Amino acid sequence: MRHCSPREAHALPANVRAVSLSCYIEVASFLGLDAYEMLRGAQLTPQMIADPESRIPARSVCNLLEDSARASSCMTFGLAMAECRTFASLGPLSLLLEHLGSAREIIEALTEYRRHLNDVIILGVDDSDSEEFIRVELLADFATPQAADLAIGVAYVALRGASRFRWQPLEIHFSHVAPDDRAPYERVFGVLPLFSRSRPERVKPHG
Repeated sequence: MRHCSPREAHALPANVRAVSLSCYIEVASFLGLDAYEMLRGAQLTPQMIADPESRIPARSVCNLLEDSARASSCMTFGLAMAECRTFASLGPLSLLLEHLGSAREIIEALTEYRRHLNDVIILGVDDSDSEEFIRVELLADFATPQAADLAIGVAYVALRGASRFRWQPLEIHFSHVAPDDRAPYERVFGVLPLFSRSRPERVKPHG
């Protein structure tokens, strides 16, 4: 995960769509948390996340995810949130993506419309040694493990959905350390990711 400069991070209004917390109340409650108390602690309310298209502070979302992971002792909390997401939750953009022909075109479209999704994730495609990697980056102020898991999980949902489930990664790299239980990652992604990598979070697609 490349860390952007503080100036770059603060130049953007740091908001995300409320759909980022889709199913938060259900996931938190399932893991034994008082979801409403956790929301209050992050200065969020159920009303703020009720409309998936509304914009909420990215800092509050990151704090909520990290606090929830610690309080529930579930260090794959962000991944559990991503697992609840669907391709349709991308909103109208999903209608465009499903007509694109390659993972590169999908990433380019997501990049073009990024501000309609959130202000803290940067996507790209790297070509290295005849291999293609999809890069998922978070601005430095928001580069937390749970946010990274959620971000790359949602990117995976977008790519799988747009390809009508034909696309599948060969490798997934995370820069954060591995949690004790890695099985949820293999269940969600179909491959066991590599952790503690110095390069950005990235996905190596088939083909």
